[in-house]
Amino acid sequence: MSRVNLQEVEDKWAARMFEQLPFVFVYGTLKTGHGNNTLLSSSTYLGDAITEEKGLLIQMGCPYYVPAHEHDKALPILGELYQLDGPTTCRQLDRLEGYPSHYNRKVIRTTDGDHAWMYYVRPSALNGHTVVACPTIHGVYLWT
Repeated sequence: MSRVNLQEVEDKWAARMFEQLPFVFVYGTLKTGHGNNTLLSSSTYLGDAITEEKGLLIQMGCPYYVPAHEHDKALPILGELYQLDGPTTCRQLDRLEGYPSHYNRKVIRTTDGDHAWMYYVRPSALNGHTVVACPTIHGVYLWT
């Protein structure tokens, strides 16, 4: 039985992510002015963006996006859009977010028609936790 090299698997996931779509939408600690934004220092900031998809942005120390289209508190999310500089940054983002065990990622569309990767947590990960929604402004969630 051969052993799986986790580094190689992570590298392949990151390369595939970058090849498919080299853009990421961020809404929490990866935003400008927050501690993890340094991971995006070589990437290009494209501006603020709002998700077309609605969901919940909840606060549990840091923000978590939960796809919840039908929830009565589901709203679009205000965040930032970046063009990624390469697969290395994709791998660093996956590691930070604990992909695929903690966060997952999917392609979302912004209200401007752009497509980007967005990290999210599965609703089942919140079972047993007290959930507090993040603040809203003009009908969108915003984590500051």
